[in-house]
Amino acid sequence: MLAGRLHGARDSRDLMRTMSAYAGLSLLPDLDILPVALGQPDHGLLGHRGFTHTWVFAGLVAALAYWIFRRGRYPVRVAVLSFLVVASHGVLDAATTDSRGIALLWPLLPERITLPLRPIPVAPSGLAYLSARGLEVSLVEALYFLPLMLLALWKGPLRSFLKSRHPVFARVQVFLIATAFCLVLGQIWLAHSELVAKTWAPRARASPAGSAAAALEPDPRPGPDR
Repeated sequence: MLAGRLHGARDSRDLMRTMSAYAGLSLLPDLDILPVALGQPDHGLLGHRGFTHTWVFAGLVAALAYWIFRRGRYPVRVAVLSFLVVASHGVLDAATTDSRGIALLWPLLPERITLPLRPIPVAPSGLAYLSARGLEVSLVEALYFLPLMLLALWKGPLRSFLKSRHPVFARVQVFLIATAFCLVLGQIWLAHSELVAKTWAPRARASPAGSAAAALEPDPRPGPDR
């Protein structure tokens, strides 16, 4: 949604179309579940959270977006926002509580990476998402990103958010405090949830530096929530 605002639009209807387009584009990496559902082994670059979650894939999507909109008004802007939207999907997946890791920097760094801070609960896959747990995960994620959604829905131009009699730093502080509050509130929710596992469970694969790096190999853990 925020990418749609940064892209710009002629009117509110055009803005909603642009936001929807970028929102749909952000889900593109998860198309890798289709070959897995058809029988492809769920490991390596061809498994879930494999190649389509790398920044190389995001770069290819950005190049394609530039080519498609090369005769438009802002082809470079479209390409940059497309890259950020697709690349951020992998980063956020690396911040899920029980992530198998994402090979973000493949082929330069083929190891799967997880972030040291992983506050995002893992959503159930497939039809299991249409369950009480899936709903609760969706609500927690919506709470986490509420400040960004409110910023995206800001009625005036985004630059007006920073133009005020109050210093810019004060507005940024308010935004960061609101984001931190939503994260803490989400953590409290998860800590008392009977449907979603607690966030801070340590992973055996974590490195001493706090990030986990596992080779692109089959994930031994059963279950759809990976």
